Amino acid sequence: MMDPLVCSGARAGKASLIDFSILSVAYVSVPEDAEIVVVDSGQPRALRDSGYAERVAECEEAAAIIGPLGLAEESNLSRVRDPLLLRRTRHVVSECRRVRQVAEALEADHLWAAGAYMTESHRSLAEDFEVSTPVLDALAEHLRSIDGVYGARMTGAGFGGSVVALSRTGAIDVDALPTPAWIVTASDGAAR
Repeated sequence: MMDPLVCSGARAGKASLIDFSILSVAYVSVPEDAEIVVVDSGQPRALRDSGYAERVAECEEAAAIIGPLGLAEESNLSRVRDPLLLRRTRHVVSECRRVRQVAEALEADHLWAAGAYMTESHRSLAEDFEVSTPVLDALAEHLRSIDGVYGARMTGAGFGGSVVALSRTGAIDVDALPTPAWIVTASDGAAR
């Protein structure tokens, strides 16, 4: 549902904060001095041949134990006994918290905080959810090393694909990167 909601309901200058646990959309201002860059890792992904279906099944198994993961609190994690399932659940529950924290940081124009949450997110995607790859990890690390980059994380379902970085305007020279990269802006969704 995320892609259709964003494509149809996006607003210029705003990030869409979608809460699937209660089916709501809120709009968060993106500071004018923020730049969002998407960088292709050069590593194609094929979800059919990846662990994506396993992650979906693991999340469903965890939800059967503690309820909808989007509504769960980190205190609920103690009810998950299986170590692998605990890591998967910890990622989803903490990621929901981080998404809210990024929204608050953007609204407050605290780009360093938003970037730190993005970096924390990548670490969780790599270690707890295990959907990152060495190529994605290296690209995210490289982007974070650039002066003026606040944070970077893999984006999408993982197992290849792209990394998204939050930076000050002009910090990343997309033409100097070894793989295709795009500066993206929040714009209005599709109209009839």
